Amino acid sequence: AAWRVGRLRAELPALAAGTAARVDADLAAVPPLPDLTDAELAAALHWTRATLTALHGLEALAGTIAGGGGPGGATAAAHGLAALSRGRARGHDDARIIATAPDVLTLTPPAICPARPLPPTAPSARPEAVRNPGVRPDGSGARAEGGGLPAREELRLRIRWVQELGARVAWTAGVRLAEGGALARAELVRALRLEELVAALYGGALPADLERRPAPPRTAPLPAAFRLAGERIVAEAAPPGDGARPA
Repeated sequence: AAWRVGRLRAELPALAAGTAARVDADLAAVPPLPDLTDAELAAALHWTRATLTALHGLEALAGTIAGGGGPGGATAAAHGLAALSRGRARGHDDARIIATAPDVLTLTPPAICPARPLPPTAPSARPEAVRNPGVRPDGSGARAEGGGLPAREELRLRIRWVQELGARVAWTAGVRLAEGGALARAELVRALRLEELVAALYGGALPADLERRPAPPRTAPLPAAFRLAGERIVAEAAPPGDGARPA
């Protein structure tokens, strides 16, 4: 059994890279969501579920076989912090930062809702220099330019991108159903199960208890950084220069 594990450990980076490349190609082929038909929205929802199942399984395997760490502790979130810092320094708005550096999506949780702002940055913390191996203080040398991430982090990054697609597709479907009168308001799409939403896109009736279903709990947004306090992890943004780590 040991030689099988060793062989799998040796082949895992190539397997993860191939999977990431296929997911990237599939994501790049998705047209603007308003251009999709109802049937295409439904197909996209099924694709995101199937793809997330495969990615999560491979990511768990990478964590078990290869470990979760990378060179110098490189993580997708660290690259996201660096990309956000660079984009803000250049005066780009959130939409442009996400479009040109989607790594920043690691800094926000997926949510079925209109676009939300990215977290604030602390320029003095210089996360790109402190936490990103291979990224220079001027922001050059990022992942896309050869910085590199370990297999598990590359998979985590694709998981977040596929989650984002699924959330945006679901919100687009909710807005469309609300405009057509099927939903009282777009926010109710969050109370639908996948099969119910797909059925509604094909013209099926909505569940009779939809309005009575409990709303998702309202919680504070996740921090972009946290700090360690003794044996506890304090889930809050650390002051600039206080050793913040990507959450």
